[in-house]
Amino acid sequence: DKDNSLVIELQKIRGRKIQLGMDNGKYSIIKTKSNGKLMIAQVNIKPYAKLNVTNKNFVVASKEHTIARGSSFNRSDYRIVPVRFEVIPFMTREKVICKSMFNLLGSHCTRLEGFALGVGPNIVSEDSGFTEISAIGNFVGGNAHSFQLSSVINKTNGSMTGSQISGVMNKVGDNFSGFQIAGAINMVSKDVTGMQTAGAFNIANGKMDGMQIAGAFNIVRDEASGMQLAGAFNTAKKPFVGTQMATAFSIANETVHGAQINGGLSYANKGISGLQISGAASYTSGMLSGLQIAGAFNYAKQVTGAQLGTINIAGNTLGAQLGVINIAGNISGLQLGLINIAEKQKGIPIGLINISANGSVDLISWIDSQEGGMAGFRFRSNHIYSIISFGLDYSQNFDPKKRFVMAYYMGAHIPVLSLFYINIDLGFVSNDKANVFNYQKGIDTLHMQGRLIAGFSPFNRLALFGGVGLDYGFGAAKKITTGEF
Repeated sequence: DKDNSLVIELQKIRGRKIQLGMDNGKYSIIKTKSNGKLMIAQVNIKPYAKLNVTNKNFVVASKEHTIARGSSFNRSDYRIVPVRFEVIPFMTREKVICKSMFNLLGSHCTRLEGFALGVGPNIVSEDSGFTEISAIGNFVGGNAHSFQLSSVINKTNGSMTGSQISGVMNKVGDNFSGFQIAGAINMVSKDVTGMQTAGAFNIANGKMDGMQIAGAFNIVRDEASGMQLAGAFNTAKKPFVGTQMATAFSIANETVHGAQINGGLSYANKGISGLQISGAASYTSGMLSGLQIAGAFNYAKQVTGAQLGTINIAGNTLGAQLGVINIAGNISGLQLGLINIAEKQKGIPIGLINISANGSVDLISWIDSQEGGMAGFRFRSNHIYSIISFGLDYSQNFDPKKRFVMAYYMGAHIPVLSLFYINIDLGFVSNDKANVFNYQKGIDTLHMQGRLIAGFSPFNRLALFGGVGLDYGFGAAKKITTGEF
């Protein structure tokens, strides 16, 4: 094409027509004949146009010599030195291949194909292989396929396969495959395959396939698979497959397939398939397929799985929310908490207050033969409801100090025909016959109740109901097993 990039290569039988669909633009068509002659045709394809190419379009093309790709290394250009010993580095334009190299204050060689040992730095201008050990540092200008050990720094400008161990810092300017261990810092300019372990931090500016362990933080600026373990935080800029664990937080800017386990925050921007566990908050603005657990707050745009936390917030949910406050869009599953809120409830809400768009919040009042007059709120969500009510115990002759009743019921609402319904519920009732809110043995009573109710609703939000119930009452002075029906 116009950028001199190969678009298509094919073989064509003489006389057979071939049709190709191409983008509009200028192209060079190069034909290699059976006698080795090259022919070329320059064409310009217009938008939405058809162009016929025949032999008349081709002219003879000139040939060029093949150019070797990759390294231009020619061994005959180098002088081979079996053993090299230097007090200080001796820099020269002569190209030298060192089979072994030793120094007091430093040494230099063009290429290393063996062992380098010194108190001072080992300096290799081009590629290095086998082993480099220095009290100060090892420096390679090209690629390295070796083991590097230093008390201060190891630095390779090109790609490296092998190991780097240093007291302070390891750095590779291209791809790295192997393991890096540093007292402070490991840095790789492109992809990492293997392991990075550092006292402070690890950085992979490309992809990472393996493990990062750091006292402070780990950073991967492209795709990552494996594990990140940090004393403070982990970040991955592209999709992450594996496990992120940190004391403070882990952040994945795209999707996570695996687990995030953190003391503070777990964040997967575009979704997570697996597990999020955090001491404070777990968050994804995408799809959660799995489990979110947090001490304070969970959020997911969409859930297939479960959320467990103090406050759970999600969009459409297929699964469960278990917490103090649960908020969801359309939910099919379970909400278990003190307050459950849903845009549309298709599952089972179990809580003190249940609210949904396909439910209602109603004022309710009744009189029963056990507690007297009662009034409160009924929170109905789909076919499940809860009632919080208060009442007067008229058996105490309406003494203000001996009449307060509190009750909580939870049950099922079953529509029958268009105007009738049946409710079945279970309740817990506290009857303060003495000081209100002060439970006193032998005086106050607790009750567990089961009720069967029939209702008639001639108008929306207005109903008349009545029913029967079974009451089991016991006082604090008695055991629960010695109550009375």
